Amino acid sequence: MIGLKMQDPEMSIPETDLYCGRVRENIAKLKDIAIIPSKSGKWVSISSQPLIADDKPLERLFQDRPEVNFIDLGEKLKRAAGKKNFRGVKG
Repeated sequence: MIGLKMQDPEMSIPETDLYCGRVRENIAKLKDIAIIPSKSGKWVSISSQPLIADDKPLERLFQDRPEVNFIDLGEKLKRAAGKKNFRGVKG
């Protein structure tokens, strides 16, 4: 037994499993808190199952339904193409 190290039981778990477990814990904590900006101008929670609008015709079809929340991904930033980005480069 000489030369063997004492190991923390948590350290014997693969690092990816620990990371995934922490992600699940954090999502569970934030599930009912309104932390996601929606295109309707309100903040929504993960539990309200917000959607990413990847099809404009479908987005227009459902945009007036209060139970459907589309995530605001900042598309407005794309319109400001002549402005400089954070690195000072036009884009």
